[in-house]
Amino acid sequence: MSNWEEIGSFHSPMEFNRFNRWIEQQIKKKFFIEIFDYKGHQDLKSSRYFKCCSSGEIWKLAEPDPGYFSGAWVLVEHSENKT
Repeated sequence: MSNWEEIGSFHSPMEFNRFNRWIEQQIKKKFFIEIFDYKGHQDLKSSRYFKCCSSGEIWKLAEPDPGYFSGAWVLVEHSENKT
C-alpha cells in the first residue's frame, strides 16, 4: 500500500495546476509512470492514469470541468502484490 492520499476535489484551478506540476516531478523521479491505455480509457482527454512504482496501485487524475467538476486524484486499483 502506498502513502499517497486521495484528493476528492481540488479547491481551485491553481491547486490543480500545482498538483499537475507535482505529478510530473514524481514521474521524473520514477515514483510514478503514466499509463496511456488503462483499460480502454486512452481516448478520455480529461483523465490521466498513473501507476505507483512502489505499490503497483493505479491512480486517476481527473481534470476539472469548470462549473461542473473541480477535478480529483483518486485510487482506482489496488495492487495485487501486498508488501
